[in-house]
Parts: sequence; structure tokens; C-alpha cells
Amino acid sequence: MRSKEGDGTESLSLPVDLIIEILTKLPPRSLSRLICVSKLWLSIIHGKYFNDLYLTRSSTRPRLLLHRYCHDTRRSHYSSLSSRLSLVDSITLPGCQISPPVRGLICCVDHDSNGSVVLEKSQVLTLGGAQESWRVIESWSNLTDRRSVVVGFDLRYEEFSLITLPEDVQIVSRFESDLVRYNGKIALVNVSLTRKFDLWVLMDVKKHEWSKYSVVAPTCDFFRCRGTIETGELIFEQLYFGDQFSILYYDPKQDKARRVDLERSGDTTSSGRKLFVDHVESPMFLPRKFIH
Repeated sequence: MRSKEGDGTESLSLPVDLIIEILTKLPPRSLSRLICVSKLWLSIIHGKYFNDLYLTRSSTRPRLLLHRYCHDTRRSHYSSLSSRLSLVDSITLPGCQISPPVRGLICCVDHDSNGSVVLEKSQVLTLGGAQESWRVIESWSNLTDRRSVVVGFDLRYEEFSLITLPEDVQIVSRFESDLVRYNGKIALVNVSLTRKFDLWVLMDVKKHEWSKYSVVAPTCDFFRCRGTIETGELIFEQLYFGDQFSILYYDPKQDKARRVDLERSGDTTSSGRKLFVDHVESPMFLPRKFIH
């Protein structure tokens, strides 16, 4: 398609549908630069239709996200790995503790000097909503004084709820207990110093019904269960590592396992690593004025 410029010369313009098709194939880092091309591209990339389409396609190719924290520099390094464990993208940011990625978004917390974080209130921000400001809501900590509790959050009503754990099941600590994805459902798993792992899978959120699944990992090393991926394989990450960091894939149906070793690549100061599964790329950008 050709259009006339103000000086009378002709320029070549692409149909909007073709622009969208091209942009959906690009990584988010490239999209953040392309919003400066024109007002049209800015409106496309920030539009709800493009965001939904990008996330839908990105969800068909989930990746592993490897988080490494360097205690000396107090910075975190994130590596996005493809299903074949090839490096797709990486970035370094301040902060140490992160939340599991949700639809491509990650919450990174930078601890204060004494290493503590005090949660006094809960705030909510709706990205792309009409009300572009943080809203204070009732904190979930006001609902319970128990240590072991699973908290749910209703996105529609912006309300917290408590999910009762099975009897005699405890959340040990954030270092030894994890909520992971197990075949499309939420599961609680604790670190095990033996080959046996017990996964408590939440079968019904409203009725608080859990089912127990026991898995025997095909290794004698210390590994932590990170949940399942789209192939149905269970992913285990190495708890203690030296020059290599290992990831174990285990298919419980076929009772087959494969182990992949990742080199440290000169990263000798890392004091902690954590692997997340089902990470997807998101084209949604959080404006700087919303970060505090």
C-alpha cells in the first residue's frame, strides 16, 4: 500500500494485519524498542487485541526460566531457556527474591539491609485498566495467624481466600516448600532428602479437596521437584551444585528419565538458583510510574 507524504513523495506502508503478524513473532525486548517507531505501532503493541494474541501464541511454546542470584552484587540474572535448553534471552536486574512467573510477569523483591520484608498492606494494579493507580485492599495476613496456609486470590472480585491444607500437611518454609504446577493443577511439594516425593494436588478449589501422589525420582542426588511441563514430564532441579547445574526430566508413565547438565559459564559467585517451568513471554510493559 502506498501513501502520499506531505512533500508529495510516496512511501510504502504495510497493512495493519501484516504488521501485527510480524510483531507477534518478535521477542518482548524488541517490542519495547519498536513502540517508538510510530503512534500506530505504539497503539498496536499496547492494545488489548495484540496482547491477548501474543500471549495465546506464546503459551504454545512455554519455556524454562532459570533465576540466579549473586550475593556479592545483590543482583539477579534471569535466563529464558527453550524446550531444548538453548538460551533464548537473558537479563540482569537488582533484587534477590522473585515470585513464580504469571503470564510472563515476574515480581522481583529487593530486600533491605537487614534482609527482611514487612508486608503491611496489599495493593492491586490493573494493567490496561481505566483506573491506572494502585488500590489498597484487605491483606490476606488479616485473615489468619496460622503458619501453614495456601492463599487464593479472586481476580474478578479482588478478594483473598484461605485454602485448607490436608491434615498433618505443613508448609515448612519458602526454601523447602513450593507450590508447583502438576498436569494443569496446583500441587504442594516439600524438599525431600530421599528419592521419594509426595505431591499434594489441589483437585477442587472450592471444596478444598487434595489428592496425594507419590513419586520416586530416578536418582540418588538431591533434587527439588518443580512440577510438570507440557509433555507430562516432571522437572527436577539440583539442590546442591558445583561446576554444573543439573536438570532432570522424568516421565512417570514410561518410567524414563534424562539428565541435562548446564555449565556455570563463569558464574562463580552465584549463591542460589531456582528453576521455573511454563514461563511464557509477555508483551505487557509496566509503566515506570507504577513501580515503587
